[in-house]
Amino acid sequence: MTAASFRFRYLFGLVCHIAVGLFGCASNFTALASTSPILGDCGAAPSFASSTQLKRWESFPIEVYVDTSSLPLEHRQTYLEGIARGVGLWSEATRGKIGSVRLNYDRPESPISISLSHEPLPDRAIGSTEIKFTGSRLVSAGVSLTRSRFEGTAFLAQDVASTTAHEMGHALGIVDHSPHAEDKMWISGNFGVRNEGWDPERLITPRDVNTLEEAYCRP
Repeated sequence: MTAASFRFRYLFGLVCHIAVGLFGCASNFTALASTSPILGDCGAAPSFASSTQLKRWESFPIEVYVDTSSLPLEHRQTYLEGIARGVGLWSEATRGKIGSVRLNYDRPESPISISLSHEPLPDRAIGSTEIKFTGSRLVSAGVSLTRSRFEGTAFLAQDVASTTAHEMGHALGIVDHSPHAEDKMWISGNFGVRNEGWDPERLITPRDVNTLEEAYCRP
């Protein structure tokens, strides 16, 4: 995609993603047992591990169910492409150490589920993730996405991928948000004209990666 195309995408998306400001993402969690502190200090820097709770899955790959019935029929394939891309970005960013998944479209009982919400999300969020855990161990995660404002444009798949990647950061164990606007796990992601021309995987920063790896650095 050309820089000119990205310039249009981000100027058009500025209202959609930056103007929502601090209302970009709502992360919710339900504790099934008492919570535990962060799982040790791996020493990787920079990170924002001190600003968030960290949880982890027992093992990977993990099953991820995508509710195709929630997707608009006329754009279903593009949504599926964007979701699949966003789901896989953390595994790419961590060189396969964290976040490998198996997507399915027929097992809603899977540990992680992703669907498009037909109702507005709280606080005008463009995505929301509810996780359940026992102690430090994740039990389930439900990701809800809003309909992209880029339906019918060339930017739909990338927009969905970037939003999905943020919510998967929560689903994989980063409970709260980064305090740094440059990070994928900032409350409204890290969209903006300063990132024009960047592919979604480049928007996952070393600070994002180090923070997620902090959750999995101890046996």
